[in-house]
Amino acid sequence: NVSGLDAVELTLPAYVYGTAEVVGTAGEVEDAVKEIVQVPSYVQPDRGELTLELSPSLAATMRYSLRYVEEYPYECVEQTVSRFLPRIALHRAINELGLPDTEDIGSELPSLVTRSIQRLYRYQNMDGGWGWWSNDASRPEITAYAFFGLTEAERAGFSIDDYVLQRAADYLYSYLGQPTDVLNPQSPDTRAFILFALAQADQGDLGLTNALAERPETLSYYGKAFLALALLELTDDPSNFRIQSLISDLTSNAIVSSTGSHWQEEEEDYHNMNTATRSTAIVLDALVRIEPDHPLVESTVRWLMVARREGHWETTQETAMSLLALTDYLEASGELKADYSYKVRVNDDTLSERKVDSSNLSEPEELLVAMSDLLLGEDNDVRIARSSAEAPGRLYYTMRLRYFPPAEVVEAANYGVSVSREYLSAEDDADQAIADADLGDLVKVRLTVVAPTDLHYVVVEDFLPAGLEPVDTSLKTTSLEIQQMLQQEQQEERASWRRGLHSGWWSGLYSYFTHVDMRDNRVVLFATYLPRGVHEYTYFLQATTAGQYRVMPAKTYEMYFPEVWGSTDGGTFTVNP
Repeated sequence: NVSGLDAVELTLPAYVYGTAEVVGTAGEVEDAVKEIVQVPSYVQPDRGELTLELSPSLAATMRYSLRYVEEYPYECVEQTVSRFLPRIALHRAINELGLPDTEDIGSELPSLVTRSIQRLYRYQNMDGGWGWWSNDASRPEITAYAFFGLTEAERAGFSIDDYVLQRAADYLYSYLGQPTDVLNPQSPDTRAFILFALAQADQGDLGLTNALAERPETLSYYGKAFLALALLELTDDPSNFRIQSLISDLTSNAIVSSTGSHWQEEEEDYHNMNTATRSTAIVLDALVRIEPDHPLVESTVRWLMVARREGHWETTQETAMSLLALTDYLEASGELKADYSYKVRVNDDTLSERKVDSSNLSEPEELLVAMSDLLLGEDNDVRIARSSAEAPGRLYYTMRLRYFPPAEVVEAANYGVSVSREYLSAEDDADQAIADADLGDLVKVRLTVVAPTDLHYVVVEDFLPAGLEPVDTSLKTTSLEIQQMLQQEQQEERASWRRGLHSGWWSGLYSYFTHVDMRDNRVVLFATYLPRGVHEYTYFLQATTAGQYRVMPAKTYEMYFPEVWGSTDGGTFTVNP
């Protein structure tokens, strides 16, 4: 109330026109480290920054990675579990090691886990399983992950509906009991993860687990690690000959280099969202829990820390599995001794001098250097030095350079998949592309994704012109005019399928895009599986505010293999008054 009058204050977001580019590196400082940061000369000096994070222990550096999975913008089943599962594990480790909870992980935990549990309840299918989204068919690997997350939450003291868990266990055992043949193949690695999840929940089957252990040649490295962990849960005997055989096989296949030890699968496992980093994290967890003094443990931890990008790993699965493994390592190793100091310099400026001991072991330091303080088009010298390489304790660092190339230099890209975007008049049958519309007009957006190979867990993000709003045709308030347009789209859709063109409009009929997320600044499509071919998706926008607007590029990528991606170029769209 201002001077007796009612008042309303609105906050409007201002988005930078252009796609942020982020490059980074990470590592461990033993004595001194020198990094060279090169900033492109065309970058505008008032946008972007260089971020340095210094972490005196794993507990400190892992908190940044936690923020990545917690702040991830979408909430499918996998991401819902990945959001709370590592936090439960880290909270347990902090309590058992006696580290101070400087970021109140424990106080935020109940609400985060409770919200996630309720979402998993809503997403569970009638058969007891889960798919990627609530309307997806149940998948064994997603179900096992959700079941694993719920049982870990129960072990942490949260109340979980027994009926939900039992239905999930029944679904998993039903999958394990299915006959396998050419028409109904099963992944041995999926079976290994299921057997581990069931064993972790005290519902394991030693007979099925031993039977799979007799065929280790059918398993990938991460499958062998899960199987060893399942056997450990069932036998409580690390010296079990089957466990030791699996560990021996993993040890002999480690790739050891100057950056540490890791495991590289012969091929990436799309169905199980698996990459070399995820495999390495799972193998590390098996080594730590079975043989914490194994000679490969320290070097594998070092490799995982170097493998981070922007302070976390590339996908939610990589990040969650790495955090779980590192938490178990933290519990086994302690890492509670530290007594050293360090200094950070960028070019000729000293940014920080800090003393590290047991009192601040879990407190990371974050330093920001504005783009205006960096040399554009030249080398920037970053140095991190420790007082002594022999002093107890560790120092991890992460560096991220975030900058915005001008939108006019951002061109369409194709790295294994391409996407194009067209704006069309919703009232014109000519199907001509438009760059403007009158206030109140309906605009049809057509996205075309070209997949040269079969893709899995695909995301398409289409950023909207600020003066247009998406029309949700599923609402009963949708006008008769739009409903009639939708019927026409459906007729064209059936005809396109007869011609072999895969497409889908807002209602999702015939579409591989099984989930649509509407945001104030974007429309996001999700496909669990996108076969090779051309896929179209159309939806409607309504022109609500007059003006000329810059449009961000649309982007498509594989959620768990982000190196496969494509984007459109930017553009402009005008809403006439």
